[in-house]
Amino acid sequence: MRLEGKKALITGASRGIGKAIALTYAREGADVAVTARTTDALADVAREVRALGRQAHCIAWDMQDFASIEGKLAEAKELLGGLDIVVNNAGVTGLPKGQTPTPEETYDYVMDINLKAVVLISRAAAKLMESQRSGVIVNLSSDAGMRGAPSPYGISKWGVIGFTKGLAKEVSPH
Repeated sequence: MRLEGKKALITGASRGIGKAIALTYAREGADVAVTARTTDALADVAREVRALGRQAHCIAWDMQDFASIEGKLAEAKELLGGLDIVVNNAGVTGLPKGQTPTPEETYDYVMDINLKAVVLISRAAAKLMESQRSGVIVNLSSDAGMRGAPSPYGISKWGVIGFTKGLAKEVSPH
């Protein structure tokens, strides 16, 4: 098991890619804290992780609540008994269904969740991990970020790639 004894926080883990990451990490020996805006679906993910013999904790977290970032990382670290890996998976393509947004509102919402939250969470996690002298930050992007796209989604994912490359250079000595 490649992640035996590791402690991981995974954002946007209530379904899809985030859920798959949580279950894969658990199969590989990691304990996980899973996050999403609501904990209903997270409870199911946590049950599946526990069925694999690993610890799982649910943390309700709205990625636009930037003031809560350090507290949420500290909460995950406390619940897990450490924090070795942070996976920034949460992401959106646009505003939730049923809303008729202006283009600016859509842009702000997508950029806040897909890029600003990734930047702020990564910086806070890097600071925490620097004091430990170890850790891994995984930032998920998209093919839209590789090829470029003029939509808020494509721009945000392009930004994640550029930011992650720069952060890696900045924190690798630590």
